[in-house]
Amino acid sequence: MFPPRRLLTLSFSLLLIGTTTACSHNPIALTQTSQQQTQTSNNYSIFTELSQSQIIYLGEMHTNPQDHEEQLRILMALHQKNPKVAIAVEMFQRPFQGAVDDYLAGKIDETELLRKTEYEERWGYDWRYYAPLIRYAKEHNLPVIAMNTPTEITRKVAKAGLANLAEAEQVHIPPLEQVITDLDFAPNRGYRQMLGDIFAMHHHHHQDNDSDSNPEANASKTSGKNDRFERFFAAQVLWDETMADSIVQFHQRQPDYQILVIAGQGHIVYDYGIPSRVARRIEAITPPAQTPQAAIKQEPSPHRPLKNGLVENSAQAAEQSSEESFQQTTILFGNPEDVLFADHGDEYDEAEPIADHFWQYDGGLKVKSVSRLLDQPRRDRQI
Repeated sequence: MFPPRRLLTLSFSLLLIGTTTACSHNPIALTQTSQQQTQTSNNYSIFTELSQSQIIYLGEMHTNPQDHEEQLRILMALHQKNPKVAIAVEMFQRPFQGAVDDYLAGKIDETELLRKTEYEERWGYDWRYYAPLIRYAKEHNLPVIAMNTPTEITRKVAKAGLANLAEAEQVHIPPLEQVITDLDFAPNRGYRQMLGDIFAMHHHHHQDNDSDSNPEANASKTSGKNDRFERFFAAQVLWDETMADSIVQFHQRQPDYQILVIAGQGHIVYDYGIPSRVARRIEAITPPAQTPQAAIKQEPSPHRPLKNGLVENSAQAAEQSSEESFQQTTILFGNPEDVLFADHGDEYDEAEPIADHFWQYDGGLKVKSVSRLLDQPRRDRQI
């Protein structure tokens, strides 16, 4: 369900469209999986797998307290295995990294952190959901990456397009040539379709019941709607590209850190949002013979299949140097059928499952088991 306050699961809708209209949504069955096609890993094996990933994405429902409880448990378990863990968060925007660092260093308290990051105005979800993660980071000296795009920038792009951003407004976003919206970048094809569904649903109440009575006016409205969607899509891609750029910049500075990414499900599903754009950037860095601007528009290399969450051909993986090897893992919380647009891949012949894992919770205190979708084997992200 969409909660009354926000279009929650895909967090971008409210900021880009600028409305709090409530929409209802019944859970969609995930047609590409079944009980026979689902494998459950025990706690030991899943954390063995996760320890091999440089980046782990936790796609949340922003107002679901269970998601946030599990995030903390996962963070604590990862930190027990690896003292070098960083947290990249959607809730803080890039211009406020200094305030986040000041809080972690003990220079300001929590109240000042919220004030200086303009948390209530720019994010607004219950701070109690996120506070335990940030407090844990402070207590254990873990870096926190403010990775989000400034709200005023995404809103301007949604209204006027990328081309109308002034030079001063581009300080906290990647270079515009790295904001790839065209269909030559394969993930954009499914992403456009999925966002098109969201856009159409959100604007449904604006439809004119008498539109067929005036063909010229109807054509004008259709053209205007198409223009609005193009700007909406550009703003969403900018959002994802900025967060991906933030992650990769930190990874370049601190390659020995594992990065735990906290973001809305809509930025994670099918790798459309952040993960594919991180992979593209990593590939652009890896081959020395290509210039960054030319390479960054290329698609990620084909992934080798996983078996039980591990690289199937370990000998082949061992041939790669540590600098060339890069792996990501995506996790969603709860049950597959509860995820918005969980059937998107089936409807549009998407070959990839919606995520690497679904993290189940049962109200207990122990780390929960994780399920992997098996009908379409996940391709690893070894580059």
